[in-house]
Amino acid sequence: MLRSFSDPASTFRNRNSGVIYKDDAENKDNVGSVSRPSQEVTTLEKEEASSAESPPEKPFTPTEIPKKEPVVAKTAELGRDTMLLIICANRPDYLQKTLDLVVKYHPVGQVPIMFSQDGNNARVNKLIDGSILHLQLASPEVEFTHVHHPPGGNYENGYFRLAAHYKWALDQVFQRKEIQRVIILEEDLLIAPDFFELFAATKTLLDTDERLFGVSAWNDNGMAAAVKDTRQLYRSDFFPGLGWMMPRRIWEELGPRWPRAYWDDWLREPKQRQGRHIIRPEVCRTFHIGQHGVSNAQYSTYLNSIRLNEHFEPFTSMDLSYLEADKWKEMYLKEVRSATLISFEDARSGRALLNVKRAGAGGAVRLVYGKFEGPGNSYSKLAEWSGAMDNVKANVPRTAYEGIVSVWKNDVKVHLVPTSFE
Repeated sequence: MLRSFSDPASTFRNRNSGVIYKDDAENKDNVGSVSRPSQEVTTLEKEEASSAESPPEKPFTPTEIPKKEPVVAKTAELGRDTMLLIICANRPDYLQKTLDLVVKYHPVGQVPIMFSQDGNNARVNKLIDGSILHLQLASPEVEFTHVHHPPGGNYENGYFRLAAHYKWALDQVFQRKEIQRVIILEEDLLIAPDFFELFAATKTLLDTDERLFGVSAWNDNGMAAAVKDTRQLYRSDFFPGLGWMMPRRIWEELGPRWPRAYWDDWLREPKQRQGRHIIRPEVCRTFHIGQHGVSNAQYSTYLNSIRLNEHFEPFTSMDLSYLEADKWKEMYLKEVRSATLISFEDARSGRALLNVKRAGAGGAVRLVYGKFEGPGNSYSKLAEWSGAMDNVKANVPRTAYEGIVSVWKNDVKVHLVPTSFE
């Protein structure tokens, strides 16, 4: 059964996060000449770039943390040809929280894990070795390895060091011929009870659909006030990262020309993405707790508002055929076209949304944007009004599919659509 966007259970609302983002001056394929402001939203997934010793840190308290509950049912769909790669460096306080949940939710008897550590922090070493002991007790037949990114290298900044670590670690993963896909998790990401279940349910589609680039556990518009349906998944043109699965075919294509820095922005560029999609959830299956690092907690307000799913959803028992490329396009675009077209003026006055709310559940509106930036009905202005993130990378708004960004505002579904859609 296809997930319907008119179903009240599959809708969400949002409010403005108040975060201002800057676009890159340009996108470049030449990884050696990449440059960008040091305080980008993309630093969210690069917090571990610093190689210096860090003092004990107090992480953010997420809006929703999985409560202590019986370990969820373990699915068998991921098997042992999917490896979890945990990228870490020198922040043991964050890593301990991440590993506690990895150990708790790891599928017994499957999913080998590689812990790739940059540096030789003693507390990090101890945490990893202790986690491996716990994992081996439950799954003695599964491989759990602890490797160290070789020291040295003349890195211009932490972003270059992190990109080099990723390249080295992913090479270690795919040198194992039996590994067909990798789930990448960073040391400051908490996971939901159904983190592995999400990837198990989408594994086959990722393997067989060459129009897919990967699967992510993250939604850039995943604020607690902005999401509702814990079962809804989307296809998107935007690569979000922050806990994601990549198939071997993508690494064999991109690994040989991996960038020297800013790898996430590089993946978003047309030359790498080539029109391929990413599957992502409505409700996040990861939560970012990193505070110290190159972004200096600039985005703490936004990060702290993200909702981490707290209940296990049996994705592997659901019909996810609606995510097939052609079915998704037909269903999603039909739903957007059925929404009431309103002007920005009517939207700002509040009358249009009030009328839709009075009409009952399942109402939706669409607004047309022109340019990405500027006055009037630009994307940045509509995003500010609706609560969607106004950040655009490689001409793709965050979470967009064919330029369309769907959010909820005051219990009304709001679709922001480009002029080309009309």
